Amino acid sequence: MSNVVFLRIMYRNAVNLHGVTSIIESVKGLRIKHLNFINRGRDFVGVVAFETARKEDVPHLIHLLRINSDISKVEKVSKGILSY
Repeated sequence: MSNVVFLRIMYRNAVNLHGVTSIIESVKGLRIKHLNFINRGRDFVGVVAFETARKEDVPHLIHLLRINSDISKVEKVSKGILSY
């Protein structure tokens, strides 16, 4: 696994972080490397970095995260842009 992908995720603070991480880990071949979330009022905002063996799995993961109604925003970010 050599490809590291960064996603910025915003979700309601009523949602358990385990729910977000379990969606990511449900995709075969993905492994979380780093989580960085902070509370911003009613939402948690943060960046998750994960390793993937296949780049083709990333759009599938983004789709799975976006269909979850508790997650309000998902976007792919570059390695250098890790601010909230």
